Amino acid sequence: MIRLSLFRHAKSSWDSKAKSDFDRPLANRGIHAARQMGRYMEASKLLPDHVYCSDAKRARQTCDLAFSDLENPPQITYAEQLYLADPNKILHLIRAQFETADHIMLIGHNPGFQAFALGMARKLPKDVKEKISAKFPTAAFIVYDFDISELRDLTPGKGELVNYMTPKGLPHEFLD
Repeated sequence: MIRLSLFRHAKSSWDSKAKSDFDRPLANRGIHAARQMGRYMEASKLLPDHVYCSDAKRARQTCDLAFSDLENPPQITYAEQLYLADPNKILHLIRAQFETADHIMLIGHNPGFQAFALGMARKLPKDVKEKISAKFPTAAFIVYDFDISELRDLTPGKGELVNYMTPKGLPHEFLD
């Protein structure tokens, strides 16, 4: 069994003076959401062993904020290839980067993450499918289990949904 999580970067600042989209930092709302989602993942026992994170500034900040307070943070690899990657590239990167793992997480961007999240599930509950189809919001987190032992066997449409959470859906105890 292999667990795969997708965590979209938190809300970025459009008011930033960053010279490029790649360099845009998180907004204050995004900073809070990244921390909240990290606490939720830890409390829910959904922390990954390894994180494969887009090298874009807002993704790196999301990763750092979500996991910085952990006693045993996951191993983190930053990869520019995840920046705005489409679903096929995401799948290829997972298969190429990892032979096997118990739980890996990708931190990246839409629209690729939204399409990838929809395509990986065997079946999604109607309400979850409708929500993700409409929008995979910033700091959204989704977890799938796959009945495989090696990531080269990862196949779209074979994942079993374990968890889907957004900052707006967090229980009260995880809010700042």
